[in-house]
Amino acid sequence: MYNFQPNDIIIPDALDYPAGALRVDSWDGETLTAYPEGGGFGYTFNLDAIKKHGFYVVDIEMSTPRWRKAMFNLNGGPDFEGYHLGHRWNGWACPMFTLKVAHEIAEWMEMRIEIDAQNRVIITDENCTDEPDVNEGDKRARNGIPTMTLYGIGACGWCWDVTELED
Repeated sequence: MYNFQPNDIIIPDALDYPAGALRVDSWDGETLTAYPEGGGFGYTFNLDAIKKHGFYVVDIEMSTPRWRKAMFNLNGGPDFEGYHLGHRWNGWACPMFTLKVAHEIAEWMEMRIEIDAQNRVIITDENCTDEPDVNEGDKRARNGIPTMTLYGIGACGWCWDVTELED
């Protein structure tokens, strides 16, 4: 009846990808262990719970998320215009920004931003001993959004909130 494989992405039948997406860790025919796709604590489901939620494997090729323009902020600070697919990291938004907005973020956070010889954006916090944040940029085609290079400044590492979505 169910044939989940490790690394399958599954969702309950009441939701659409990426909402509620879980990545399968293990399935023994009776017990399913999975983790939220955006990070977080794992879940264990018995066969009754699997039937109740109606989990099914998502075909990523057929479930292409749509880019959305939105406003993002950190800890109630200023809003920065960016784009996202709705993916989450430990519950936080994973925004992408233009180079102009990346400069605004770095200025607000009192960080140094530079472009290296490979056209990567490097953000350095003089008050932090962590390695600098290095971002290659993303030039993927986006549904109806003009082609531009976007940078995941703090995506999957900073606690970004989505503050305002546009249609």
